[in-house]
Amino acid sequence: MNAPRRDIPRNRGPAEFLREVRELKDGGYSAQQIADEANCCKSYVESMFFLLCHGCPSLLAKIEHENFPHTIAIHIARAKNPDLQMVLACGYNAGTVNMAQIVAIRQRIDDYERATSPRTRENDADAIIRIFSKETAARKLLIQKARLIKLRLAAIDEGFRQLFADPRFVDLLHAEGVFTAPGWLTQRIEGSIEQCSIALSPLSAEELLDGKPITRLARNVLRRMNPTQRAEAAEFMASIGNFSRCFALALLYATKAEDRDMRRVKSIRGLSEDRIAGMQGEWQSLLRDRKSTEGYGRDVLRLVAGSRYVSRLLEGDVIDSYLCQNYPDIMQKFRAIIDITSLEPVG
Repeated sequence: MNAPRRDIPRNRGPAEFLREVRELKDGGYSAQQIADEANCCKSYVESMFFLLCHGCPSLLAKIEHENFPHTIAIHIARAKNPDLQMVLACGYNAGTVNMAQIVAIRQRIDDYERATSPRTRENDADAIIRIFSKETAARKLLIQKARLIKLRLAAIDEGFRQLFADPRFVDLLHAEGVFTAPGWLTQRIEGSIEQCSIALSPLSAEELLDGKPITRLARNVLRRMNPTQRAEAAEFMASIGNFSRCFALALLYATKAEDRDMRRVKSIRGLSEDRIAGMQGEWQSLLRDRKSTEGYGRDVLRLVAGSRYVSRLLEGDVIDSYLCQNYPDIMQKFRAIIDITSLEPVG
């Protein structure tokens, strides 16, 4: 069976594209890789990255469900307060503020909050723990999703290995006018496709962060790690689009003591040894499981294509009946896959 060429639609709207970018970004794709696949400019993808990293959930929902202009949303997302983001978005919808006024209001309120917010070492410790917990929890969920998708892909793969080896099934497909299958499926069965992961050569921290909006202070924090740990921290920061100094500090303290320059690491009041040990345990666990997320975005696309192909086959009574009679186990797995509409882990 011939493998069809996969073309990415070019006429998608901002809302649809934002959802696709979210999946690919979570899978570790860079802005340049997504731009190349989607045939669009890198700056457009980077603007979506910024929205995903800094826009509050309600603002993102407005873009996805209310066709709110993403160009306006980018300026609104620069406001650090989620409540302020929604006030500005509602004001724009109501026509009471324009983009220039949004920028001016946001800057004045952010300046006021910076000037009036007390900053203590205790606050630093709480912020470090909070941001580390948030980002590691998101990565754990991604790992669960990636494993679930790989299991579903494996079920489709194993099922069609048996079916395509059955001449009667292939003849039945041809009789029903089905002559093609998803390219990744046919190539994998023929043994000419690589594993469903992206093979990337190791990059240094400097290469991973090249062109990223990371501050000098955050870079200085990363320099306190050895090169290997610095590259791992930079990869994590780049994959989620968080380049703040606070997150860099969280990764620094999550790094084992022997992998950082202790002479240049100041202790932070409130960040106890127990809390640091907990962060280090979480970080090591994520490093062990990070291979599970390689190729996540590509696996999502393959699962969508595979599920649609299975669904198309089962629409025909002849093929449906043949599978029920001769391959009930495969049929049960196929039906379970196409009945699942969510990528969220259960339980």
